[in-house]
Amino acid sequence: LAMEFLGIADKIDFIAGANMVSNSKPNPEMIYIILNSLNIDRSNAVIVGDAITDVQLGINAGLKASIGVLTGLSTANDLKKLTSYIIENIGDMKLGKP
Repeated sequence: LAMEFLGIADKIDFIAGANMVSNSKPNPEMIYIILNSLNIDRSNAVIVGDAITDVQLGINAGLKASIGVLTGLSTANDLKKLTSYIIENIGDMKLGKP
C-alpha cells in the first residue's frame, strides 16, 4: 500500500524483506534472492544504502558497486572505509544507460 500511496508501485519489480531470509544484512542471502527472482547477474547490479551494512551487503554479494548515501546514520568517513561511491542524497543519482 505504501508504494501505491507514494505513486511508485509501477517502478518496483520485487520487494525483499528480512522475513524472507535466514541471515540478515550484511549476509548476501537477500541479494541472491532478488537477483535470482529478477534473473539479473550480480555484475549488472548495484546497491544503494545509507547504512554500513547496506554497503557491506553489496560487497559481500559481489555486486558491480555499493553506493553509500549520506542521509542515514553513517558518516562519509565510515562509508569511505568500504566504498569510493558516496553521494549526499538519493536525488544526486543519475539513472539511465551510459
